[in-house]
Amino acid sequence: MEKTKFFLDIDKEEKWLNEMTQDGKYRFTKKSGFTYYFTENATGTTYHYLVDQRLFSKNNQQFCDFLADMNLTLVTRQCGWYYFETTDPDSAVSIYTDSLSKIKYYIRMIGVLFILMLFNISIIQKGNDNGALFFNISFPMAVNVIILICCLITTGKYLYRILILKKS
Repeated sequence: MEKTKFFLDIDKEEKWLNEMTQDGKYRFTKKSGFTYYFTENATGTTYHYLVDQRLFSKNNQQFCDFLADMNLTLVTRQCGWYYFETTDPDSAVSIYTDSLSKIKYYIRMIGVLFILMLFNISIIQKGNDNGALFFNISFPMAVNVIILICCLITTGKYLYRILILKKS
């Protein structure tokens, strides 16, 4: 089964993956672009998924090995996004257990959103009345503005989460 979805909020993506597989019928196998691939789960085992973003990290393999020791298996990775699965519900709570690591995680996500916002602003600046051309694809200006607004809202959510974590 294939499902195409676009997420800016990594927590919502993780929640959606877990909802898709919670009944044990399907298992997430890979992601390509915005398409998520699921296979039928013959065993009926419920898998739990965690998503992490490590775009420019030098120790990605060490991190994956560390998570493997915590009973988290790497399913797939795409452009710095890592998708892990486990059958143990206790392991699926969160990759980051302390406030400082969660804050660093949200700061990394804000950095990714900032790059996406700069990309959209550059398209808006170069656009004309017919829409901006990028890779010979015409994007209406309204789409870029909507993506920019969604990035700003998600950045605000991450900043709010950081503020809550700093208070605790």
